[in-house]
Amino acid sequence: MLSIVVHGTNDAPKITSATYDSNAKSGTFAFTDTDIGDDHALSVSIDGVPANVVKVSDLEYIAKTQVGDFTFTHSGTDSAGSGQQWSYSFIADTTLAAAIRAGQLGDSYTLDLKVTDIDDQGQKHDTVSQTLNLHILGTNE
Repeated sequence: MLSIVVHGTNDAPKITSATYDSNAKSGTFAFTDTDIGDDHALSVSIDGVPANVVKVSDLEYIAKTQVGDFTFTHSGTDSAGSGQQWSYSFIADTTLAAAIRAGQLGDSYTLDLKVTDIDDQGQKHDTVSQTLNLHILGTNE
């Protein structure tokens, strides 16, 4: 009698694209995970400072940061069901934006998006991240 045992592995998610448009104050990101049944957690930081990410619904999260608020909206999955597409919008902190001359871009901030893989047992595994640069558009006339 021959017995074969196959042990699967928990593959890490992969961010496949990420964008930010400072004029539109919005962007998108997408990731895939070959482990279709896994859940994922989103975390956000600006210049290394973690944001308070609040789950509003299964399709929406709000991340409050020191430079403003991000609203993340789940906008779909890929045809294989292993990937997710997200869009997000950004509203700059009004005090910070008012300190910059209207139409001018302020300091550059580093936006770090992280997706953590959570398996069907609730265990956190691999985290993948994508870094984007963010500028605050001034409103002071």
